[in-house]
Amino acid sequence: MENLKILKEQIEEIKNIKGTNAKIFRIKQLYADGNDLLFKVLKFCIDPSIKSGISKKKMSKKLSIHETDKSLESLLDYIAANNTGTDEVLSIALSYIDKNKEYEDMLKEIITQSLKLGINVKAINQAIPDFITTYDFMKAKNYMDRVEKNLFNFDLTYIISEKLDGIRGVIIKNGNDIKAISRQGKEFIGLDHIFSCFHCLKDGVFDGEFLIKGEFKTEEERFQKTCSIMSSKTEDKNKIEFIMFDFIPLEDFKLGYSPIPFVDRLMKSVNYVDKMKINNKGEIPIKSITSRPFWYQGFVTHEKLIKLVDECDRQGKEGIMINSSVAPWEGKRSNYILKLKKNLIADVKIIGFIEGDGKNKDKLGALEVEFDYENMTNSCFIGTGFTDEERIEIWNNQDYYLGKIIEVKYQKITKNETNDGYSLGFSSYNHIIREDKSETSVY
Repeated sequence: MENLKILKEQIEEIKNIKGTNAKIFRIKQLYADGNDLLFKVLKFCIDPSIKSGISKKKMSKKLSIHETDKSLESLLDYIAANNTGTDEVLSIALSYIDKNKEYEDMLKEIITQSLKLGINVKAINQAIPDFITTYDFMKAKNYMDRVEKNLFNFDLTYIISEKLDGIRGVIIKNGNDIKAISRQGKEFIGLDHIFSCFHCLKDGVFDGEFLIKGEFKTEEERFQKTCSIMSSKTEDKNKIEFIMFDFIPLEDFKLGYSPIPFVDRLMKSVNYVDKMKINNKGEIPIKSITSRPFWYQGFVTHEKLIKLVDECDRQGKEGIMINSSVAPWEGKRSNYILKLKKNLIADVKIIGFIEGDGKNKDKLGALEVEFDYENMTNSCFIGTGFTDEERIEIWNNQDYYLGKIIEVKYQKITKNETNDGYSLGFSSYNHIIREDKSETSVY
């Protein structure tokens, strides 16, 4: 029988422990002693692939309360499997809380995944190896940052392609098992029209982006539609295609490193797309990045790269990707792959809201956001770029937006005068919520 009193004591104990290493040590002890309910809760709250769909604001809805025989473990399983946040799901959650009113605050934090313990996926996996399954992607750094520090090697050849503005994912083939995984470890469903093409290939990991086909006024509109369809459990995904730009042997992917040069991995991915076309006797919903209209391979200069990104901008593209031809694959943010955009874009996390004044009274004045840079978590305020409608919407729905990853345009990263961190200089909201991301990035 579950004991919520012990669960609360354990949660409070972890919250109050100072220092990550001390928390890791205590979590190891608690895990060794069993405590299945505690670790069910930790997984539900920390695993980025698990979504609740219930916000703090939804918790205030007045819905019918009824008898429930669900335990907390079975309730969390139910919410994770039905993470739509519907009144039906919410009513069951509220009914369980009503049955355990003494622990209402704790249960609401758990169910809304707002429980703050001071540990993340990396820390809990240090305590309990592979407790949360992670998938390591090769992620790009910022070209301008590298070149300004004289760290860009112009003596190498590079492969330049457009920066796709879709949903990043890998397709993993292991025998007859084929699945698509997001950067957050979430499994995409409803992509059988894509998966069926991969049966003729050997095992491996195929890296790329999912994009919706069709004509759109802007690439931003295409991105938003792609996000909407890919996150849906019910919407038809037959208009989604997969743009492949890398291939990693399965064992190398598990190890987090492949010595195969990028140019060879790219050519393998091109050959695999051709093989799938032949096997399927015609067009398939998978394309190689080399088939896109924007493409360059060879030596570069800084001036050449600026011209390429200007051309990309004229075509309405987000920017360019700069891949070293001889680079190995690394399952981390890497110096071997860089991105260059006309406008610098940061992915930041919302951590607070400031009310406006004057014409913005009773509306959002600024967002407090945080981002990781130079091995530290930094925070700053974003007060420009919002429409009046956005200021009203965000201010009135703070529970929904808290913790969301958003895009911010900025011109440079500046050191704070107090020397205690960094800020995003001349920053403004870019009107995009990155539902496909759970981590910050200024690269």
